[in-house]
Amino acid sequence: MKTFTVPGLLTIASLLTIIFSEALAGNSSSCNGMHHQFSGTVTSPNYPNAYPNSAKCCSKIVLNNTQSVYIWFSSFKIEFHESCSFDYMLVVPGKLANQTCREAVIDSQTPARCGQTKPNKTLIPSNVVIIYFKSDSVSDGSTGFQLHYQGALGNESIKLIGEGEDLEADGNNYIATNGNNLSVICKTLFILNEVSIYLEHLDQNGTRTPLAWSNQTNTSRPSSVIFTIHEMSPLYEGIYLCHVSTALDNFTVDLYLSYQEKTPTTPITPTTLTPTTPITSTTPASATDRPTTIHTSSMPATSVNQLLQKSSFCISEVKEGIVWKKTLAGMTAASACAHPAHGTAFRQCLQISNTTSKWNIIDTTQCKTAAFVQLNAVVNNVSLENENVKSQVLQQLANVTVVNDTKPTQAGDMIIANNILGKIAKESTVITSQEQLENFLITSNNLLDTRNKEQWEAISAKQPGAAQTMQNLDLFAIKFDLGNEPEITVALPNIVMTLEDVSPDNKMGLTFPSKTSQIQASWWTRSKINLPASLFTGFSDNVRVTNFIYKSLNEFLPVLQSSTKGKRTSQQNLRTGVNSQIISSKIGNKSVDNLSQPVEIILNHIKDINSTTTSNKCVFWQFNDRLAAGGHWSSYGCSKNFSNASMTICHCNHLTHFATLFLLNDKTLHRSGSIVLKTITYIGCGISITSMAFTLILYLVLWQYFEKKVVALIHINLMLNLIIADTLLIATIQLSHRNQ
Repeated sequence: MKTFTVPGLLTIASLLTIIFSEALAGNSSSCNGMHHQFSGTVTSPNYPNAYPNSAKCCSKIVLNNTQSVYIWFSSFKIEFHESCSFDYMLVVPGKLANQTCREAVIDSQTPARCGQTKPNKTLIPSNVVIIYFKSDSVSDGSTGFQLHYQGALGNESIKLIGEGEDLEADGNNYIATNGNNLSVICKTLFILNEVSIYLEHLDQNGTRTPLAWSNQTNTSRPSSVIFTIHEMSPLYEGIYLCHVSTALDNFTVDLYLSYQEKTPTTPITPTTLTPTTPITSTTPASATDRPTTIHTSSMPATSVNQLLQKSSFCISEVKEGIVWKKTLAGMTAASACAHPAHGTAFRQCLQISNTTSKWNIIDTTQCKTAAFVQLNAVVNNVSLENENVKSQVLQQLANVTVVNDTKPTQAGDMIIANNILGKIAKESTVITSQEQLENFLITSNNLLDTRNKEQWEAISAKQPGAAQTMQNLDLFAIKFDLGNEPEITVALPNIVMTLEDVSPDNKMGLTFPSKTSQIQASWWTRSKINLPASLFTGFSDNVRVTNFIYKSLNEFLPVLQSSTKGKRTSQQNLRTGVNSQIISSKIGNKSVDNLSQPVEIILNHIKDINSTTTSNKCVFWQFNDRLAAGGHWSSYGCSKNFSNASMTICHCNHLTHFATLFLLNDKTLHRSGSIVLKTITYIGCGISITSMAFTLILYLVLWQYFEKKVVALIHINLMLNLIIADTLLIATIQLSHRNQ
């Protein structure tokens, strides 16, 4: 049996061998160092010239004012090898600021990178990033890499605060007394070459008024804007929104300022807040000191107001227990998480057209409840070798992950639950407790509930989501000891699992689901996987086979296809979706590839489709840590054996998680327009053929009366050619229609 290796990537086993055989300290080079700036650049040694032989270096990015970091490459040329075992570089999410390069690289599951293709822009879900580079003793003249990074904007990097006389504050809610002076200050806690800050006021009637605008470039200090209220009055009550934008990111913070009545000792004349109020912006003398000088922005208030009038907004609403305020299209709103969770939820207002916009899904990846935080603390501080602790954690996880219709599960809690399951699966050796297995499955089943669909979508945009749940289940199930039982099946509302120890003498092969699991899972769509008997030959002892089928996992994994064998496939005219339940099979803890007798997967479609306008594709989920979603759909090693409107039969030479994609060409979505064009073509060509045929007959009848017969003959030949051309055009359209 062969081990499956992805071309161009370095396997973890060989990577560890290399790391342990070499000292990471190596020779010092230009890519060694610590980076604390909010944005910056890291290069390989001697860049842009060829990097030296036997180079080893490690850079560490540690940012205090963010929770994640954008990484992208402007240049990437490292000597290629199919397993990247000669020259390579690694981008590793760190865990702690004091974590050494060696610890980070050894613990990492991130594949090595080499070759000439620039990796895609990536959002690393950590504020610590390790950049490791290594070259061997032979050079091919490659220049290495130039990597850029920037921290992601968030509540950690942007502050909107109020300062003034007798100003009371409770979180981001402020109360000011009439007649007092105060300032609303929006400032960044980082330094960037280019950043835009826009401050506006939203009153109780929903009217927006621009207050301050700042476009700053090449500054050596954090940026800020200030709006000063000289005498507090009811006119200034309402919401203050600060929108901060960079070339990569944008973020919005807000505060609420309310008015408190107090009898003044002297008459007060309130100042009216109007769009003509001067826009003021300023740059602080330091990161903490508020500047004393205020200068007027180059953009007048009327211009900003005209810009707002042309823009659309998402109306305020309450969803999932969170109040979402009216937000400008293209901006991201932030609001406190629904009780009892703590943290900040985010939601982007999407621009549909110049006049329309709509809310995107709610991002609750930073919302966490106390129960999950406490469980996470237990797992991180107590040894999981204690079976009682492990059992209690799994029991509590199974309870707290139950989906509640009135209070949806927070995405942040789902991330914690997934990480806890992953830690338990990795650190467990042999699992003998059936209660632990059941609670592990119940927790995973709860996470994969269809009511968590939007949460999975938000998670997958930043880090592996439901794909990680699949990996956790595979790893935990393979370690369960069946004892004297030859087979065990667990059927849940969203998962069916079968564990079976198969003898190497098996001559009949294996089919999943078995009759038992078929009866217990009413949602099963009759999809099956048939493993050939030849798969079990060559083993000296019984081999563990782990099978899963998922009810709704197909809805949680993004439809992101990659090219195979280095070829790119244009999908611009195609609409793609997963149209079958996901079914998987795994033998032991090994990857299986290049089978002489293929595995047969029978995938029944969730929805019947028109086979004349839609094609089906056999795919599997290719795990890939470089992608935010944790992998992508691939067709490598799989072929379509049969397909119709209701089912597809696939043959694959490896084992993993299988499904079928449907590909709908956009041209089929405009059938009415196509019929109109065909009708016009038929009528036009018909009139042309009829007219020329009539003229041709006249030429033949009156042939003897033509004095210049050569000219007449040319006309006759021209008409014959046009008649033939029109006829071929109509025939081609008919043949094309039949072949679709």
